Amino acid sequence: MSENFYYTPRPGARREWYHRGASGFIYGFRPAPDCLFKIGRAEDLETRLKTHRKDYGPFKLKFSIYVWNMQSIERLVKGILREKRYHVTEWYDVSDRTARRAVDLAIERDVELRKIFEGLSQGQSRIALPAARRAA
Repeated sequence: MSENFYYTPRPGARREWYHRGASGFIYGFRPAPDCLFKIGRAEDLETRLKTHRKDYGPFKLKFSIYVWNMQSIERLVKGILREKRYHVTEWYDVSDRTARRAVDLAIERDVELRKIFEGLSQGQSRIALPAARRAA
């Protein structure tokens, strides 16, 4: 079985992508109080932040979370915040709290997807899918 797959949780729902990828950091910052919020991923957080500081000047990191599957989680965050996304970038018009909550929701969803993936990898033909979640 492939390490990447699509599955549809219920008829008519959007297909969701699951990718078992590299571990690393999901991070967020705002260069200034009136700026958009940046959410990104990096295997080497310190090097990535140095690059951002060269581009945007000094800023305070709002959060950094080490996750086992940063690519999948970042993709889920983009889906959760898609209506607040600035063009096709990793910048969002959200509060610090909303950005962190979106990352937390993405991590929870990634754990659910991992359980489904592991069940399919072990040859289970039927998987109990989680109930639909209300928007936060």
